[in-house]
Amino acid sequence: MVTKSVVVRFRGTRAVEGPMTLGQLNAHKWLSWTGTPAYGMQYWHLRPGAGAFGVGDFAESLAVLLTRHEGLRTTFPGGGRQRVVASGELVLHVLTPEDAPASSALDSASVDSAALDSAVDAVVAGLPYDSAVDLPVSAAVLVRSGRVCAAVLRCSHLAADHKGMAVLGRELEEMLADPAARVVGAPRHQPLDQAESERRPSMRRRAENALDYWGDRLRRMPANPLAAAPGPGPAESRAMEMVSHAGAAALARIARRTSLDRSNIVLAAILSVLAERTGDPGHLFCALSNNRFFDRRLADHVGTLAASSLVEVDGGGATFDELGARVRAGMVRASMSAMYDAHRMHAIAERVEHERGVAFNYFPPIFNNAAAYIRSDATPDPVRSTEFTWRRMEATPAPLRFDLWRLDAVLAMDAWTGDTSRIDRPEVEQTLLAVERLLVAAAEDDLSPGEMSGIIDLPRTERGDDWLHLDSCWVHLPEVQRLLDDTLAPARIFAEVDDRPLVAYVAATDAVTTPEQAHARCMSRLPAHPAAMTPRHYVLCHGTPTTPHDLSSWQRQPVLSEGPGRRLPTPARREEFNGEPPPRARAV
Repeated sequence: MVTKSVVVRFRGTRAVEGPMTLGQLNAHKWLSWTGTPAYGMQYWHLRPGAGAFGVGDFAESLAVLLTRHEGLRTTFPGGGRQRVVASGELVLHVLTPEDAPASSALDSASVDSAALDSAVDAVVAGLPYDSAVDLPVSAAVLVRSGRVCAAVLRCSHLAADHKGMAVLGRELEEMLADPAARVVGAPRHQPLDQAESERRPSMRRRAENALDYWGDRLRRMPANPLAAAPGPGPAESRAMEMVSHAGAAALARIARRTSLDRSNIVLAAILSVLAERTGDPGHLFCALSNNRFFDRRLADHVGTLAASSLVEVDGGGATFDELGARVRAGMVRASMSAMYDAHRMHAIAERVEHERGVAFNYFPPIFNNAAAYIRSDATPDPVRSTEFTWRRMEATPAPLRFDLWRLDAVLAMDAWTGDTSRIDRPEVEQTLLAVERLLVAAAEDDLSPGEMSGIIDLPRTERGDDWLHLDSCWVHLPEVQRLLDDTLAPARIFAEVDDRPLVAYVAATDAVTTPEQAHARCMSRLPAHPAAMTPRHYVLCHGTPTTPHDLSSWQRQPVLSEGPGRRLPTPARREEFNGEPPPRARAV
């Protein structure tokens, strides 16, 4: 395999600098948590098919894309700023298997598309990316006999979300098919235009209202609705993909009957299965909103607009069709509050976490519809068997999340658990199969709550005497004790003392003499104990009893201090966009 380079030169209309958009700030925030730029990269594959094209065609079309969309020629120097360059060069990487030995695995007309995609992915995946100095886009093509047989466009989430990638892919395909389309065209709504728009009074009010919405729901949402005690198996991050033809055929019939979007139907099935497992028909969870509904200029905008939203759905007493309608309404309500300053939202979340003594797992969405922009004309084949693939994934704090990849000829979706010792492979597979069963049954007719329960046919999560339900959260007492052992030993948790739930007795040390200090230590380690909550009341004692499991022995110790430990400084006044006036873009 030989890799060559072709220089793609582009020239835009302006060099300019300005503030980042809310979507860019959001992406920057969560990418900073991952610690690796590769996590925030997206890949869009192009397969030439019958209309094969040459490297020159691809390079020319790529140059038009770079000129047309400022986000592709933007760097992020820091301080919440973005900088657009007017002109420059991008290296297009060209793989030529025919120059390699004849035994090359890719030097064959019969090689499958997955192998071709993997070959071009491997080239761009290894390219370094520093958002402060590098352009957020890269590309590679694989050439056989002078024609491109596979191509990939890689782009950072800072420059484009999934919808933005779909727009880039569509425009690239149009230009490759028709050289006459390789013109920059009329001016587009660019990320810096969006940043200025977001600083108008109406958009500021919307962003403020979104923060209020988040704050209200974070104060009452379960920190981990799928809390489970660790089992004996390894704690790994794994995903199972289900590819279901029967599920896709069922979705088509349900959509015709109900006029519901297919993603809402799948989400209704997922929520029904989770409600059966947990026994709670109420749902307050994180999903992604594309944030493109309320401004027609954003329909084909190439930028990063998608952000997490909090969706609230009450499934109590609903039939399957009614639940689908409630899901649709809940998603619309949530999308109204999905454009916000991520840094301020996380500051609110951290305060709520400290006050409640919980650690939210809202960073990874529980539901992500990545199939919204992928459609084909193929027809589902309901008699084909369902396929499952179990694969290793990067670490995630989510106990279980669902990603939709396709909703057309097949239903392709992942169920991804961040800890297989708590939610293992059989449970993940059973959950996906229950979703498929429910969809197939609902294709025939609407289902009552009782009928859905019988079709799901999964055991309810058992919680014994060592579990408490406090502040909308399931709390595992042994895990709270492990939290104390990890942070405050010697210490002991008791389920209830003098009508107070979740009381911790702690032997004071030079470093921990107040409930506030004890609580701060527990909060620092709480994310490592997902089925725990910090104690609701701390009692700091002068000594350690000889029998620490015995409450009366602790109560005989002299008390140094006690309290909930949740007191925080008075919050500062609310600042809008870091207290700065609406900044305007300036030429650089």
